[in-house]
Amino acid sequence: MNIQQEKPKAIIFGASKHGQRAFYSLYESYDIIAYSDNNQNLWGRELNGILVISPDHITDFGRNVTICVCIARHLGDVVIQLKKLGISLIKLMPYGIEYEYLNENPIPKIGFNKSYIKKQNSNNLAVLFVQDIPCARTRKISTALQHYGVETYMISTYLINDSAAFINEYVFNSFTELIDFVNNSEIDIVHSSNEPNEFTAVLTGANKALIHDVHDLVSMLIDPNIAELSLEYMSNVLSDGVMCTTNELAKMLQKKYQIQDEKLFVLGNYPLSTSALAKYPKFEKKDDAIHLAYSGSVLQSVRYRFDKIWPSIVSHEVHIHFFSNSTESSCSYLESISPYIHYEGNYCDDELIQRLSKYDCGLVYPNLEDDKQTDYINIASPNKMYEYLDAGLPLVVGNAHILLEFVEKYNCGGYLDINCEIYPQLKAISAINISVDFLAKYKMTMDLQAERIISFYKKTLRARSQV
Repeated sequence: MNIQQEKPKAIIFGASKHGQRAFYSLYESYDIIAYSDNNQNLWGRELNGILVISPDHITDFGRNVTICVCIARHLGDVVIQLKKLGISLIKLMPYGIEYEYLNENPIPKIGFNKSYIKKQNSNNLAVLFVQDIPCARTRKISTALQHYGVETYMISTYLINDSAAFINEYVFNSFTELIDFVNNSEIDIVHSSNEPNEFTAVLTGANKALIHDVHDLVSMLIDPNIAELSLEYMSNVLSDGVMCTTNELAKMLQKKYQIQDEKLFVLGNYPLSTSALAKYPKFEKKDDAIHLAYSGSVLQSVRYRFDKIWPSIVSHEVHIHFFSNSTESSCSYLESISPYIHYEGNYCDDELIQRLSKYDCGLVYPNLEDDKQTDYINIASPNKMYEYLDAGLPLVVGNAHILLEFVEKYNCGGYLDINCEIYPQLKAISAINISVDFLAKYKMTMDLQAERIISFYKKTLRARSQV
């Protein structure tokens, strides 16, 4: 008779995206009984169906509970905080990397990986993608490259088993494992995302050509400490090549870090090509109402505080249908604001595009109360913008110059002034026709950019070999 061993109990400290991601790698070994966070605005919410509690209530669960600290900043401060509460079972896992607490300081653990990549064909270009967990941009680039015969692999701290995007996936839990894996694998290019910068900075010490993929600058989103600024500097300056999402971001990198033109490559957050988009029919309207779609995060930071914007829009009998992987409590809260706000679930890739195609327009309307967020929006390339266009939806944009310039240049949407009559503005924007071949016409798909990406990789390899 097999008796299943009871899993040890654990609480994840950190209710941000890092803690949410950690859940999927921890739940197989631990019985996750709660989340905890110092942000009191999160207390009482649920993540993955689990309650977020105050750190002061951690000890209510007893002393035999492991606290898995999964935060990106202030790691040492949190350890001190937990020890003051009398907690001794502490596991440190920022970005999924295992740390240990030595001489009152958290330091990365040492470990080695004995499984390495062997090319399927020695003549093929082989690319290893590195990220804490592969994002949509990484998966789309990898998939597009495979169509051109590139061997693409993934190493991350959390296994997601995405066989459609990568030939194989590997996991690492220490910086030593990562360096060892790269040095001993048959790969040509390491493509490392700036989420987080730590991985790229570490990989500058490896023996392979290194591309740093800058989705955004940490120094634009937060008030970084000197360590975070140093990591950003190392990642951008010491890499062999730097990829970024917009021309505006490229100009900022040049100004901030004096990166040369030949080292920079701009690639938007384009979708994969859809050969035959099976569009859903539009709603059968009885009242000539307008139905807007939104795809992405909600309420996670200032720019996502749609509870400050959407009520003004839906008060004019305009419906907003949103798709999001944000927490259940956040989605439920937004729905509770108005019967005109509808949560439609969480989908990705082709299924999301098909569902979006039912609506009239796509919302790219961030909350711009914070000047720092406005600066960020003006260098960003939102995934959602291209998803809407792929679904045939014109864009409803906020007052950020990069968005306004885009819709004007391509005649694919318009600005919504929520201080004026909303319905006539949206009616005019919804009348804009987005052709089925819009993205292909302007080469706004990863598939149509794949040859450019490969050329950049090869140019980077040649430049490295000449050093």
